[in-house]
Amino acid sequence: MRRLGSSVCAILILHVLAGCRHKEFPRPPTYPYEDPSFKTAAQPAGLDQDFPQPLGLLPGDTITVRSISNETSEYEGLVIDDEGKVHMPVAGPVAVSGLSPHQAERTLEGVLQKYDRFVRVSVLVTGWGGHYATVIGAVVNEGQKVITPNMRLAELLASAGGPMRIEKDGELSYIADLEGSRLMRNNQPVPISLQTAMTGDPKHNVLVHPGDQLFVPAGLGSRIAVLNANGGGGMVTYRPGIRLSEAIALGGGVNYQSDFTDIRLVRGPLKNPKVYRYDIWELVSQKRGDVQMSPGDVVFITEHWSATMQHTLERMQPILALALAGVNTYLIYQTYKFNQRRFEQ
Repeated sequence: MRRLGSSVCAILILHVLAGCRHKEFPRPPTYPYEDPSFKTAAQPAGLDQDFPQPLGLLPGDTITVRSISNETSEYEGLVIDDEGKVHMPVAGPVAVSGLSPHQAERTLEGVLQKYDRFVRVSVLVTGWGGHYATVIGAVVNEGQKVITPNMRLAELLASAGGPMRIEKDGELSYIADLEGSRLMRNNQPVPISLQTAMTGDPKHNVLVHPGDQLFVPAGLGSRIAVLNANGGGGMVTYRPGIRLSEAIALGGGVNYQSDFTDIRLVRGPLKNPKVYRYDIWELVSQKRGDVQMSPGDVVFITEHWSATMQHTLERMQPILALALAGVNTYLIYQTYKFNQRRFEQ
């Protein structure tokens, strides 16, 4: 019995000492950029010069050509083919891609005047099949969008229904990674931020050009994982300015078994993350402020040492019961032997 009691006491002391080991982790900075070891991706600079582009005919556009001479003829529904040519009756294919409507008129006149030296030509654009941009990814309605004059990036995103979003408990959250979005133009990325463009910044809310491609990835990398040692937790959608206390509340919160003084925050690259320790009581007592989260952060809510000790004792209960049963059997046997010796005497 003395050895059994000593073993139990040793287990309790080990758990108390284990509960004191969390002080080796540093406190998290209020803002991620305050830690020089944690580098966030630099925001694109945007475009300093973003001038409107002149209107030009493109493959896929539909035009109506009217020729005026002794007789007026009108040719409707002429589509500019993939080679940039429009097919005129009699004259055949004529290259007009990249030309303004006025330049296309002069070009067609030069071709038709071979047959009628007095002919004059007017061109009317009736379909903008070549003036489109493509929006794909985590938007409400992806696909090709017709470009209207002076359309900007935020308007293009709005024409696709905006970023994909969900509503939970009356709160609207984006599930699209706006910061990770990319605008491609002439097979080259445009140095803009879609998140900043949505605020109306002219350096980022650039004019849309025909053929632009906007890719909005899903926000899988822009979530915050909240884990609880007792098996709870969940995924929280990141949004700029979200705090640690909000992430914990949205991820399931804490309970009576949680260690309020040992909230672990894991941040940084996958191969070499950094671990911080946060104390909720310091926030309540105004000793420290809240912590602003970063995309991809992992919050781990540890168990209090008393809860860990309780779990250990519950796991050891069968062994302790077996040990006590053995002790009882031994005591009964010793009592029997003692009574037998007395009877013999």
